[in-house]
Amino acid sequence: MQNKWIYKVIAIPRDIGIMRKMFSAKLPEEIAAGYIEQIINDMAQHGWEYYRADECTIVERPGCFGMIFGRKEEAYTYNMLVFRRQAN
Repeated sequence: MQNKWIYKVIAIPRDIGIMRKMFSAKLPEEIAAGYIEQIINDMAQHGWEYYRADECTIVERPGCFGMIFGRKEEAYTYNMLVFRRQAN
């Protein structure tokens, strides 16, 4: 019998440096690690298992007016944390 999973994906904010005081960390990597650790632990308390980290790139195309004014496509890449738990 195959395991059935339910997945939950959480985007990591682009600028977590503003959370410096929350983690009493000075180095950027410590801030990032503290933030991600907190998310993983919070999700685990709610029954979610950390599964993996992933990236998602979204390309935003300009609308009609944007094209008229020379706006170009913009790509935004987001880092995501993927969690899973077994379906009931």
